[in-house]
Amino acid sequence: GKGMYTSEDLDANLHKYIVADKAPITAMFCANDLCAVESLKRLNNWKVNCPDDVSIIGFDNLTITELMSPRLTTVSVPKAVIGLRAVQMLLKRIENPLHFPELVLISTQLVERGSVRAIK
Repeated sequence: GKGMYTSEDLDANLHKYIVADKAPITAMFCANDLCAVESLKRLNNWKVNCPDDVSIIGFDNLTITELMSPRLTTVSVPKAVIGLRAVQMLLKRIENPLHFPELVLISTQLVERGSVRAIK
């Protein structure tokens, strides 16, 4: 794929998979909160209700997620921890250019708000 998606791509995919097909998809997980916010706004314009018609989850836990209606469920990531680990890895690489990449696992937390409904 292209790697980057445009606003037009978002419109086309939301319309194709949710609006035109009368919501065969009941939930969507967005790669970031901005995409989730934009999706929520577009679906509202098309009279698709969140969370009744489709649940939406974002990723980042940006402040804007609490200002949306409904408030957006999202995944919170510890940005300070990620930054610290990135700097540590960079310093290791500077000290030893042959240092192999390492796998770093960092815990996230689901922040449950109003944009997800329970499946019955």
